[in-house]
Amino acid sequence: MFRPLPADQPASRLSLARWLVGEDNPLAARMVVNRAWRAFFGRGIVPTAGDFGYQSQLPSHPELLDYLAVRLMDDGWSLKSLHRLIVSSRTYQQDALISPEALAKDPENIWLARGPRFRMSGEMIRDMVLASSGLLSRKLGGPSVHPPQPSSVTAAAYGGARWKASQGESRYRRSLYTFMKRTAPFAAYLAFDGPTGEQCLPRRDRSNTPIQALTLLNDEMFIEAARALACAAQGDNRPSSWICFTTGF
Repeated sequence: MFRPLPADQPASRLSLARWLVGEDNPLAARMVVNRAWRAFFGRGIVPTAGDFGYQSQLPSHPELLDYLAVRLMDDGWSLKSLHRLIVSSRTYQQDALISPEALAKDPENIWLARGPRFRMSGEMIRDMVLASSGLLSRKLGGPSVHPPQPSSVTAAAYGGARWKASQGESRYRRSLYTFMKRTAPFAAYLAFDGPTGEQCLPRRDRSNTPIQALTLLNDEMFIEAARALACAAQGDNRPSSWICFTTGF
């Protein structure tokens, strides 16, 4: 049962915000911890990430959920501290290999007997590919950018906006900086179960479809990364590896 707002506080949004993160209301901290855990392990301590109510599933490790929630509040709600705590744990650093016997007993790794193994999100896949090819720009801050994608994605969108792909370093900035249009989501992210932005989602589904393989094979930005990797394999270590694209490899 939720505690009421303090009697000496007005019924305002500021009072609600203070109530949400107050020590007497651990729900917010548990939700944050559970979403972080799901991001690192592929499954939350409470698997129903968007539902902590009476119809949700019970946490697999309730003491762990409470401990991490308290640590989060004690650390000033620092997500960096929470993430460091999780990834530096022996649980996270376990080998992801699994035996047939263990797979049969615990296919979803509920009891954390092995390290996490699951496909990354579309944004993470793009960043990983760019980093592996040496193209990823690690510049921080600045306006949104437009990585390459088929022009037809935005041509039929509301307003008929044009998608002019960025050039130079901006073309290879982290996915965090990709320009998002609600009526025309970035095609590669959408192929890998990214949200459209039309509604808020507590978690993403994961699917395996032929369009994902076709995206990795035919999307311009992945082709550029493959060419840069080929140039590096041939000993071309120039910072602007994309020059190799116009000269062949």
